[in-house]
Amino acid sequence: MRLFRRPRPSPLASPRTAPLPERSAQLPSVLVAVNGQAGTLDTVAWAAAEASTRRVGLHILHVARWQVIVDPYGAAQVESQIHDPAQRILDQALEQARQVGPELPVSTHLATGTPARAIAHAAEHAALIVLGRHHKRHRLPRRSVTQQVAARSHRPIAVAGFGEPARPGPSAARVVVAVDCVHDTMAAMALLGAAFSAAHRRGVGVTVLADARSDIDTGTGPGSDASTLEDLLRLHSQAFHEIDVRHETPAGPLASVLQRESQAAALLVLSNPRHPLHRLQFRPDVDYLLRTIRAPITFVPTRPQGRVALRR
Repeated sequence: MRLFRRPRPSPLASPRTAPLPERSAQLPSVLVAVNGQAGTLDTVAWAAAEASTRRVGLHILHVARWQVIVDPYGAAQVESQIHDPAQRILDQALEQARQVGPELPVSTHLATGTPARAIAHAAEHAALIVLGRHHKRHRLPRRSVTQQVAARSHRPIAVAGFGEPARPGPSAARVVVAVDCVHDTMAAMALLGAAFSAAHRRGVGVTVLADARSDIDTGTGPGSDASTLEDLLRLHSQAFHEIDVRHETPAGPLASVLQRESQAAALLVLSNPRHPLHRLQFRPDVDYLLRTIRAPITFVPTRPQGRVALRR
């Protein structure tokens, strides 16, 4: 006898069986995941502001944990008691988004299952995934939801929330980008493109942390004429001529430099390595940065598919 041979309809839908609304599946949007914890509404406010600057819609997702009851006939149904609290979380997030952007197109979706899997599934065509920063301590080492989503999704991920005001650092009110893949043209252009585009939308400058004299693998794609990272910076400066650019070679451990430069920064842009080994090596740094850095952080996939163009 199969345990789930005759599942009954439930007020919650599985992300595997219930597709998202047609609009969010076809049009790019900013997806923000909410969970009802402290700071969730701040994350929604940041995501709504980001969607407004990008001129795209906002999609709010809440993932409820499975609570399954199996009846004597072997059929399973989801506990209906989790529906109302989950819907209240979405309603509060929707109200917050409308306060930030009254004209912003907003949609909501309630899913069930594993948060990372549901978020990655819902964000398949999203322009950006926005997650909150939550610091739970566990006895055993485990990946945060942010890291799990980063491992599953090829979309850019932002970790945002309004914490206590930080003392202004050297790059206050600027976009800070760490180019730690200077030998890979496509990866470096993905990071620089994300940073310059974010700075253009915000009307602020860019601070680039990397060895601008390092040689890069030119390849055959856009930016193939550049032989050093400094050449790539020159190309981006020409495309975004109104942006003030400052680049520095990090002196000391990169994590410490990022912590100092990102104090009161508008945004910190980092790479999201796609290679499993590189992700494993990057994991301790992500844990440290998520705990210590207060500025919003965007993780950009450094192995983008297709061509990378200089876009505003």
